[in-house]
Amino acid sequence: MAGAGLKHNIIVSNLSGHIGAFLIGRNFRLLLSDRRVSTPTLEVYLYPDALIAYGESQLENDQLDTLLNPSVSFEILSTSTRSSYKDRKFFFYRQIPSLQACITVDSLKNIYSWAANKRMLPGSLKTLIPVPCLHRSLILPSPWKIPIRK
Repeated sequence: MAGAGLKHNIIVSNLSGHIGAFLIGRNFRLLLSDRRVSTPTLEVYLYPDALIAYGESQLENDQLDTLLNPSVSFEILSTSTRSSYKDRKFFFYRQIPSLQACITVDSLKNIYSWAANKRMLPGSLKTLIPVPCLHRSLILPSPWKIPIRK
């Protein structure tokens, strides 16, 4: 995200290293914040901080910039983004048929929340998040305890 704070960038970097290693050798791609995602109603475009895409990418109008079939999205919440996510963004994420999990990381409270079956569920550190397309659960450690890769 352009203009993101240091905590935000550290969390995204740590999650991407952890999840990227998990996906090696599988038919998945980890994409970061520059990947635009479309909702079925085309009312809004979303820019998750990270996402996992399964299989072949489906693109809006065969353009290379807008993904239609994300499997898992990650949003890092801060004081300024927390209310917009809960009030608006999650509503649009729930409309995406391919989305199997929507994971949020609260950068101030250092906790996870995740959505499955289109509803938010509380998380905690060391949360197991079942993702059917992965055929296993993601294990997400504390965003602050994963070493930063140099």
